[in-house]
Amino acid sequence: VSGREPTEVCHECGCAADTAQRTLAECPKRAESRKALVATVWHDLSLPAVVRAKVGSDRTWEEMVCFCEDVMVQKELAKRLKEHDVDSNPLRRRRVCPLKKDLRAVDTRILSPVGVKASS
Repeated sequence: VSGREPTEVCHECGCAADTAQRTLAECPKRAESRKALVATVWHDLSLPAVVRAKVGSDRTWEEMVCFCEDVMVQKELAKRLKEHDVDSNPLRRRRVCPLKKDLRAVDTRILSPVGVKASS
């Protein structure tokens, strides 16, 4: 469990344990993303089978990359939505680094690339 996650519960489907293997092979929210991968790997999504398939074929490697990218994009989007949800658990909300907050307050008109005069 990461420092921002109070439990191991899957935020996508509510399963008690959100593991990489479960995301790959079982999570119902990933069924659509999993279709092409299952067709390529012959329905066996165990770690040994996936590794064998990935190193055995460029097509399988590409399918696995597509699946992983799709899952990561979906999870990142869900995470960002929760970070901005005022009703979400405080541990899940976006934390603002004090330095970044200070940097946002800097007047950008005085900043310019080296050798270029900033406009007023």
